[in-house]
Amino acid sequence: MVQIDSGESAVSSAGTGKTAQRKRRSKEKAMPVEGVRATPVIIAADASVDSAIATIFSSARDHWVANERGVNAGLPEAVHQFRVGLRRFRSALSLFRKFIPEAQRRWANEEAKWILSEFGPTRDLDVFAAELLPSVTKPKHRAAMKELKHAAAKARKISLGLAQHAMASARYARFMRRLDIWLAGAGWRAARDVDTKDGGAIPATQFAARTVNRRVLKVLSHGKSLDAMSVAERHQIRIAIKKIRYGIEFFDSILPKRRVQRMWQKLKALQDSLGHLNDVAVAEQTVAMLLAPGPDGTTDSRMAMAGAELIAWHQRLEEAARPEAAKRWRELRKAALF
Repeated sequence: MVQIDSGESAVSSAGTGKTAQRKRRSKEKAMPVEGVRATPVIIAADASVDSAIATIFSSARDHWVANERGVNAGLPEAVHQFRVGLRRFRSALSLFRKFIPEAQRRWANEEAKWILSEFGPTRDLDVFAAELLPSVTKPKHRAAMKELKHAAAKARKISLGLAQHAMASARYARFMRRLDIWLAGAGWRAARDVDTKDGGAIPATQFAARTVNRRVLKVLSHGKSLDAMSVAERHQIRIAIKKIRYGIEFFDSILPKRRVQRMWQKLKALQDSLGHLNDVAVAEQTVAMLLAPGPDGTTDSRMAMAGAELIAWHQRLEEAARPEAAKRWRELRKAALF
């Protein structure tokens, strides 16, 4: 908490204090920052759904805004956390769909989806360079792998510039201004129909358990066997699990602690075991982008071979992880709900 002195001491030190403030702010602006993670969401035990909506949406908004400076500094983790904050926001829009007028929900979702998509290529290139390429041990095409990494770095510089331009755009500024007004005035409540005006007055605890349970059951309805699912279905499972984890994180303070911990662990284990699916997708998309034909219509054959080796490597890792994923799926099916 900032304390302000009063009286003679405050007057005598005013000049010094202002100078120190300016120096500190200048130093802070010059210093790159790492990615900022979300702070825990705290919802009062007796909170209403409307109160929970205000708390959760503000948390997501503050999360991505806290990473804007890091994004401008080009820091990979800040780019990642900026996107996580936006995904949390969109997940909350889905969770509270019935309490938010559709026109408002659609507007907020479209704007968040737009700015999120602007940073997608940069994030994929960060994962490609920092995780996917280095994981290949003793590559056959070592020199070409280095060329792929160099090409990814050049592409990342371009994609980051485009993303930063989007964040500095009039569209993003309008979105943030309108969002701040919406949050400050609880716009979702003010615009409700008369018949549903008090819908958000129900206890948040009641809504939280029912909503998370419904989402878990929806995921489990995909079937008993993960092995019988297509790649696309397993992708859907992975994304749905991520959204459930966001929901549990939002309601962590008002859900039963032991069940939260157990469910969280099971969901994380399954999501991690399915992570190789995303690695393959990112590898395929990024290699295709980096090997796009040049003005003369040709591609670098050496880099193409390195790209094929990289994709095959991650496909093998995904195949090797399937038994573990199937096991984690069976464990999730046995988990107690809230």
